[in-house]
Amino acid sequence: MIGYANHSSWYDPLLFLVLSRRYFPEHVAFGPMDAAALEKYAFMKKIGIFGVEQGSARGAARFLQVSRGLLSRPGNAVWITPQGEFADVRARPVRFQPGIGRLARDCGGVMQPIAMELVFWNEARPEVLIHFGEQIDTTRHQLDAAAWTEHLEQALARTQDELAEASMSRDPARFVTLIDGTTGVNFIYDSWRYLKALVRGERFSAAHGDTGKDKS
Repeated sequence: MIGYANHSSWYDPLLFLVLSRRYFPEHVAFGPMDAAALEKYAFMKKIGIFGVEQGSARGAARFLQVSRGLLSRPGNAVWITPQGEFADVRARPVRFQPGIGRLARDCGGVMQPIAMELVFWNEARPEVLIHFGEQIDTTRHQLDAAAWTEHLEQALARTQDELAEASMSRDPARFVTLIDGTTGVNFIYDSWRYLKALVRGERFSAAHGDTGKDKS
C-alpha cells in the first residue's frame, strides 16, 4: 500500500504514524525524509523513516529503489508527500514529483489519497483535520508513469476539496476525534513525546504527569 498526502506542515510524518497505527495496523509503515534533516533526528530511522537526498537524480533513484524494495514485501506500506515541498492546501492544480507515478506503474496495489489541514476553529490551539479519499487499485488500470502521476494528482485534489468543504462547516460532528489535545501541554512538545514513546515501545499519554510507560 502507498499512502500519499498533501504536504501541509512539518508534522506530516507524525500524522502518518498516527494514521498508520490506527487504521492500517496490519502494515509496517515506512517513509522518506530529507537525508540532511534525518541526520538531525536520527532516532526517526527506528520508526521506518529512510533518508533521501532532495533535488538530485541520485536522491530520486534512491527513493525509487528503496520504495520498490519495501513494496515488494507483503505487509509493508510507504507513506509519502509527493509534492516534494510544503504547499498551501488551497494551491491548484496539485502537482507531484514524478516518482509516485513510477511506483504506481511498477509496484501495483492500493494507493490511498489523504488530505490534511491545520486550522483554527473555536479554541486557542489549532485542529488537525484529515480526510481519506477513495482508494485507487492500480491493478485495474494500465497507465504509464506520467498518466499515473496526473491521475493521482486529481484524486488528491478532489480529496482536499472535500476536506475544505467539511472544514469550512466548522462542525466537529463531521469528524472522528483521534487525539484529544485538552490534556496536552503543547502540540510540539507532545509530538516529540509521542515519537519517543514509539521508539521505546511505550504507551503515550498527553497528560503532563504521566510518564507514558505502560504499567499493565
